[in-house]
Amino acid sequence: MERILSDEQMKQKEQEGELTREARGARLFSNGNVLVLPEQKVSYVQSDTDADIVYKIEDNECECPDFQRRQKACKHQYAVAFYGVCNAEGGL
Repeated sequence: MERILSDEQMKQKEQEGELTREARGARLFSNGNVLVLPEQKVSYVQSDTDADIVYKIEDNECECPDFQRRQKACKHQYAVAFYGVCNAEGGL
C-alpha cells in the first residue's frame, strides 16, 4: 500500500517536480477545490496556487495553461475524475 504524504511533503515533492498530475489532482479534490455541476455538464476547479483563479472544465477540456499547452489530462481534470469516483454509487 502506498504511503500517504502530508501536505508539507507533497508541496516539497511538487517543488522538486516529483509529484504527478494525478497526485496533484487528488490533493485538489481532497482539499475541496472541486465543484461539479452535472446538469450543466461543467466542472470548476479552484487553483491550488491562487485562490482567485478557477478553471472551467467542459467537454473534457480545461482552461488551464497546462492542458492548453499539452492537450493531455491536467491535475484539474484528475480532480474532477476523483470527485466522480468518490461520489458514484458505491464509491470510495
